[in-house]
Amino acid sequence: MIFLHGMLDGTAVLRCLQGRVQHENYQVLAPMRPGFGLSDPVTNANEMMDRVTEQIAGLIKSERLAKPILLGHLAGGIYGHVLAHRSRDRVAGLVAVSSGAPVTRLGDISSMSARVRAIAYTARYTPLCCLRCCGQGLQ
Repeated sequence: MIFLHGMLDGTAVLRCLQGRVQHENYQVLAPMRPGFGLSDPVTNANEMMDRVTEQIAGLIKSERLAKPILLGHLAGGIYGHVLAHRSRDRVAGLVAVSSGAPVTRLGDISSMSARVRAIAYTARYTPLCCLRCCGQGLQ
């Protein structure tokens, strides 16, 4: 399976699941999305989904994966929905854990719990702020 990480937790959840993953004999690949952490920067936020789609398509090809399952955690679930649609001939499906729909209005954020609200604000403002201030993706 291909793990699509959330904004704040990254791949940390996999450490908690490592024993179970090994016991069940799953192979989990967890690439860092472009523009996240120390991955390749993204200079245009409008290209983010295209870059992620290219990254996952390249991973499927290079690892010779036969229809992997996408596992999206938190914000990774949103990427997973788009990838499952765009790559439906190359993936078996998507499991989205604690995922939400994209926030289209700032008023949507007010009804969220504090933790989810922090994630939503991060997802909404951080990449654009970094792009405006320094012309680079998240570092």
